[in-house]
Amino acid sequence: MKASLYLFTDSYPFGYGESFLETEIKYLSQQFEAIKIIPLEDYSRKSERSIPENAVVMASLFGSHKNRGEIIIKGLFNFSPVLKHLKEFFNSKAYTSFKKLWLWGTFLLLTRAGIAYLKSNKILSSIKSSDICYFYWGLRWSQILPFLNELNAGIIVRFHGSDVYENVNNDYMPMRASQLENIDKAVFISQCGYNYLTSRYAFIKKRSFVSRLGTLDHGKNPFLKDDTIKLVSCSNLVPVKRVA
Repeated sequence: MKASLYLFTDSYPFGYGESFLETEIKYLSQQFEAIKIIPLEDYSRKSERSIPENAVVMASLFGSHKNRGEIIIKGLFNFSPVLKHLKEFFNSKAYTSFKKLWLWGTFLLLTRAGIAYLKSNKILSSIKSSDICYFYWGLRWSQILPFLNELNAGIIVRFHGSDVYENVNNDYMPMRASQLENIDKAVFISQCGYNYLTSRYAFIKKRSFVSRLGTLDHGKNPFLKDDTIKLVSCSNLVPVKRVA
């Protein structure tokens, strides 16, 4: 395939998050001529993981998206449009609560900064119709989709958990329907996430499927000396993971 993959991540290959991409990108590299990784932030540059030979890491949007000063400066001082943001502000009644106002404001800054970054670095103009844009999360980078009408490439978004359920986002995800309308394939890591989002936005169902995260099979642990069944988890020990 003479096509490039534009991979939008939170921080991969920097830091230790998005670990499942370490395996997935090996398979992706076999299907595309080139992979261009665009991390949202690179706060942990000291920990950079290896990537395939045909992959390159482009400059990140932020040093850290938690740096309020940086996101305010990059989100305000650019020439990205604001009309859609203002329509969302009034249509969603974001002014009715501080939490909604905060989420809308963050959405405004992040998306305007992202659009300005892609244009100033001539990334949008370099994407061909045969290319694929793969957004690894259903929040942050992929929230710029309602503003990319000129983008003619295939668009894939992977959905996990925090980027699926509205109740863990104060019941408000700005321009959610418009974002989903611009997706060619929505990929879910669980059936539960698939059921949740497609039940709320039925139009996305025909373009959705489940593809669970996974890693290579390393075989049986050589330190297990008996047939006792042991249940383990590699997840974070937080309530949402339901480990206990």
